[in-house]
Amino acid sequence: MSEDTDLDRLERLNRLREAGALTGEEFDAKKREILSSGSESGQSRPTRLVWAIGVAVLAMALAAVIYLAGNSTPASEYSGDAVVATVAPSIAVADPSEPSTKESVPSAGEMLAFATSDNVIGMSPAFLEQRLGTPKDKRPGTLVYDIGGCTINFWSEGDRITTLFFNVSRSCQVTIMGRKISPKTTFGQISTPGDSGAITATCLADCGNAADPTIDLRFGASRATNDVGISFSTDSVQSSDALELWEKEVRHELGLGEFDPTYDTGRFNCATRPSRAVKQLADKLTVRRVLIVRGEFGGC
Repeated sequence: MSEDTDLDRLERLNRLREAGALTGEEFDAKKREILSSGSESGQSRPTRLVWAIGVAVLAMALAAVIYLAGNSTPASEYSGDAVVATVAPSIAVADPSEPSTKESVPSAGEMLAFATSDNVIGMSPAFLEQRLGTPKDKRPGTLVYDIGGCTINFWSEGDRITTLFFNVSRSCQVTIMGRKISPKTTFGQISTPGDSGAITATCLADCGNAADPTIDLRFGASRATNDVGISFSTDSVQSSDALELWEKEVRHELGLGEFDPTYDTGRFNCATRPSRAVKQLADKLTVRRVLIVRGEFGGC
């Protein structure tokens, strides 16, 4: 009997076992019979036969593994009360045609710092829209944005931004002139002795139908500020005591009674250079609005 014949018999025998025609015991008995009969033909043939059988069995086992791997569902791991499928992690590949936005999109804080900077003055409205996106409101000469809790108004003349202003509140706090401005920030905290800040009153008496008079702390435009001025305003309620004292002082200086008309003098409009007593009251006023303008302040 040749080695090839023995190998063929063993392969057929193995297929019978896999098909269920032979039990494990019957397969082992037949295999021993084939091997023992083949050992009588010489001493070298059994060794080669064993190697051949081993290679055949290994090949069939490998084929079975490949078949099962291709047709089975992912293995699962038991974790706590849940069975979690174990699958190979997917790898996301970036599309080179799509621009990366990780570093190009500024944060809300960065956008707010840009929008409330005096560097905005002199920019074109089109460039501002490019930087800040679609405005909340857009009209000729006006752009309005909601950024970082602040509603910011931009006014333009021609193709340049000339004015921006916003109200200070708990949700809108901005760094101006190196200081964070909050609803608790006082004029005295912003202005220091010897600086260029000036206390100004829009109207002291006979204001008519004009807006409610207020007191402002203004830093005028100059070459050092690139022709940009900044004004910090309070509200009329806070200003009332300081305005009343200021009016009395001017009336007394001009020799006017409490009810004498003031139409013939400009001292009651755009009042400046308050007395020390008025300045002390004004230093306690808190900021309610910030106005940044190009050139001199209009109106008052």
